[in-house]
Amino acid sequence: MKKLIERRAGLAALLNSMLEAAKNENRAFTEEESKKFDETEAEIKQLDATIKAEERAKGITQFKAPDPEPRLSSSHRKSLKRELLPTS
Repeated sequence: MKKLIERRAGLAALLNSMLEAAKNENRAFTEEESKKFDETEAEIKQLDATIKAEERAKGITQFKAPDPEPRLSSSHRKSLKRELLPTS
């Protein structure tokens, strides 16, 4: 997952640099830049979906079921009954 996150960060930096270049030159994207921006944004969304799926899968696979309630032996049950039941 680390490589996916690093790839995403690089793509996000690319988008930011493209935006800054157009802004600094006081212009709109060229047709080629617009296409590259859209493709890069789509890849980021795909990476996001994959990263989220990995996180969900990790949560599922790392889930540890709670231990079942301990069972009392018959002698302990009898002892508890004697303690809890009123004596006549």
